[in-house]
Amino acid sequence: MSSTYIPYKDSRLAYQKYEGGESCVFVFHGFGHTHLNMQEISLFFQKRGYTVYAFDLYFHGQSEWLYRGKPIQLTELQHIFSSFIAQEGIASFAVLAYSIGSRFAVSLGYLFSQNLSALYLIAPDAVKISPWYRFLTGNYFGKRIFRLVKNERAYKIALSVMSSLGFVNASTLRFVQNRMKNKEERNKIYTTWMAFRVLGIPFEHLAQRFNCEEVPFYLFLGKYDRLIPYQKLLKQMDYLHKKEVYLYSTGHNQLPYAKSFFDDLAILLTK
Repeated sequence: MSSTYIPYKDSRLAYQKYEGGESCVFVFHGFGHTHLNMQEISLFFQKRGYTVYAFDLYFHGQSEWLYRGKPIQLTELQHIFSSFIAQEGIASFAVLAYSIGSRFAVSLGYLFSQNLSALYLIAPDAVKISPWYRFLTGNYFGKRIFRLVKNERAYKIALSVMSSLGFVNASTLRFVQNRMKNKEERNKIYTTWMAFRVLGIPFEHLAQRFNCEEVPFYLFLGKYDRLIPYQKLLKQMDYLHKKEVYLYSTGHNQLPYAKSFFDDLAILLTK
């Protein structure tokens, strides 16, 4: 294994490389994690002949993005990965992503559909964007409210009000509370959400490209996932011709580590 960075202006995207065979896969983790949280999956692919590039998302691990209030643009992502793919001599690659990492996966799938061998999404938030996420990051009043997360007392009051009105379920409330225990974590969720807010593609547009290029799409969902409710994502699958959906008796946090998930993934990699 070797660690290195993809430089871009004043920023850098860190990744860990697991040397394997000619087949390649890019791996993206979820919010608050690093590439190490996806190590089991990375080693799983490596043992099956893949060279794995496991990335730290910006604002996570060793990756840095000089955030000046402007979101990361698709054109910037295209420039970053075009240079990287050329440098590494990668002809084709698969992408696997979990949760918020799916924003990078879907964007790359759209930008490089001709080079994509498969897309694996685990409890993704980029297939069906939450109306609350759109409101908090894309609306003037929503942004004003979202800034409250930087103030501990203000965000707790806002959460309490939203919970009492039924806008936030118990699972989501616990997730948010666990992720906002200190100022550093609150700043991370604010900058990450704001910087990633334009990443992702309207799913019907992504499906058009995937159908044209016959890219296989694999979706892994948790039956008890309250953050990414599986029912809403299943409707989006109608746009795709070549897809497989897997539903497990797990919640959001357990899904990438479930034995049944790895059993199904092993079968898929032999096809």
